[in-house]
Amino acid sequence: VSTQSTGEQGCPGYNKVDSKFGEDILLPSGEIDRAKLGDLVFNDKANRDALNQSIHPEIAKVIRRHIIWHFIKGTQIVVVDIPLLYESCNINPFLNSVIVVYCTAEQQKTRLMDRNDFSEEDAQARIDSQLSIEEKRERADHVIDNSGLFSDTEREVANLVPKLKEGIVPLRNILLMLVFGLVALMIWCKTF
Repeated sequence: VSTQSTGEQGCPGYNKVDSKFGEDILLPSGEIDRAKLGDLVFNDKANRDALNQSIHPEIAKVIRRHIIWHFIKGTQIVVVDIPLLYESCNINPFLNSVIVVYCTAEQQKTRLMDRNDFSEEDAQARIDSQLSIEEKRERADHVIDNSGLFSDTEREVANLVPKLKEGIVPLRNILLMLVFGLVALMIWCKTF
C-alpha cells in the first residue's frame, strides 16, 4: 500500500498542505515541491506538526481503505510502508504485525545523504524528527536487518514470509470475518 498519492493535486491532502503553506511550496506545474516543503518542516517543529496534523489523517484514511479492500479481496499479506507509524499514523489497530527494516543510525544517515543528496545536517534533521531506529526496532514484532548485503536482506524477507503466513486465519474463518468486514465497511463508508 502506497500513500504517496495523498499529496498529489486534487487529493484532500494536497489541498490541506496548499492551504497551510501556500503557493511558495508549489512547483510551476502546481505539484508540491517536496524539497522545499521538507526544508520548511524539518527545520521548524511547528511547521512539521502543522503538516502532520493536516496530512496524516488523510494518509490514515487511504491506508484503512486499502487494508479493508485487500481484506475483502482475500489478500493474504498486505504490506504498508509507514515511516511515521509510531509517531502519528494511529493505524496500528488495523495491523496484525509490525516489521521494522533496520540498519544502524549511521547507515540510515549515510543512505539518506546518498539517496537524496542531503547534507549531513539535513539528513540528521530528518532522522531526528522521527522516533529512533533503535526504539522502532524494540517495538516491532519482526525486524529485518538491512545493515548488510542486499542478498542478506532478501534472505531475511524470504524467511519471514512463511512466518507471517502462519498467522493467517484459515479459510473457514474468513467467511465469518467477511461478514464483520462488510459491516465495518458500511460503517467506514459513512465515516469517511
